[in-house]
Amino acid sequence: MDYNHFDFDKIRYSQREIEFIYCNLERLGFVTGPLQDIENLKLISSHESNRGMTDYTFFRTDLCLVKDELISWLKDDLRASLWFYSLLIIGQNWNLSIEIVHNVFSRDLILNFDCYQYGREKERSTFGFFQRWDKIRIMKFAIPSYNSHKVSPKDLVWLNYKNHKQIDWAIQYLQENHLLINVPTFLPISNKERYAQICASLDALDLHLDLEQKLISKTKNTIELDQSLSKRLKLKQTEEIVKNEAMDKDGKKSKANNYRKFTKSGLPRVEAYGKLVQSAYEASDAKVEWISRMRTAWNQKVFRDKKPVKAEKKIKLPHGYEKKVKEISEAYGEDITSCLKRIIDAEYESIKSDS
Repeated sequence: MDYNHFDFDKIRYSQREIEFIYCNLERLGFVTGPLQDIENLKLISSHESNRGMTDYTFFRTDLCLVKDELISWLKDDLRASLWFYSLLIIGQNWNLSIEIVHNVFSRDLILNFDCYQYGREKERSTFGFFQRWDKIRIMKFAIPSYNSHKVSPKDLVWLNYKNHKQIDWAIQYLQENHLLINVPTFLPISNKERYAQICASLDALDLHLDLEQKLISKTKNTIELDQSLSKRLKLKQTEEIVKNEAMDKDGKKSKANNYRKFTKSGLPRVEAYGKLVQSAYEASDAKVEWISRMRTAWNQKVFRDKKPVKAEKKIKLPHGYEKKVKEISEAYGEDITSCLKRIIDAEYESIKSDS
């Protein structure tokens, strides 16, 4: 007997929705173990002990999850996923921990993003307080923002993912300066993954509010550096600034026309978001300086690590003797060095034998 009267076949959940439901059921103690498929969910919901299970909000995935189109840019893109994680932790102050389910960071990030809840503990466990609209807002900001934060290939041409020593050095350099995106459950297993971690960390430099201060603390001449950073541009993230950017485009238009650029909640519409973020962000001088200094530090390391070649001492012969040695070497079909070695060796052996 089915105690929940829930028609799974009619709803046709996607794999992402099944994983979302299952993880929430696991948190509430209905299920244990690895992810299951739709048939297992049907079986679990039919048990008398699980009466009322399907009344939880998370079974209404349309009310809880952002659309696939808004997360597709994270799938199979480790660099983007790590940057987005940094945005959530630093920019949005999320207390987000990434639980390993798939052992693929981008997929685990999406699942944990979907399951992340706000609100009081009672609200979270009873009603599934998933704040879908807030997540939509974050995603609509993140997509164009990532494209503008991403360090260009020409600024990364010096970094080679095939160079193990360079990748090790870059990881250590960013780690020592507290700029490496570190996810406790993310353990890169290849140079490509570590390279993506480095690139994402450089992409996310301007998310650090103390980036300029970190840079100043690394230099002796703080006054000179502070002056060089005086023209820095900061990311304009608040809704009010973004709203003003939109309205300033055409101040002569009516208030009604301006409001059409925003949703009822006051957020910029999707089509206007890309242009707004592009106009609101430019890499700060501090970010440019960090990348430049990192590249210089690597070049200096390469120079220091080069083994100095010992210059051979050149024996200067008295006038006329070089010509004589040259004639002797030519007579024996040798170069001058070989000729001198042969003569010296022969004399040395003669002395040794006499003694």
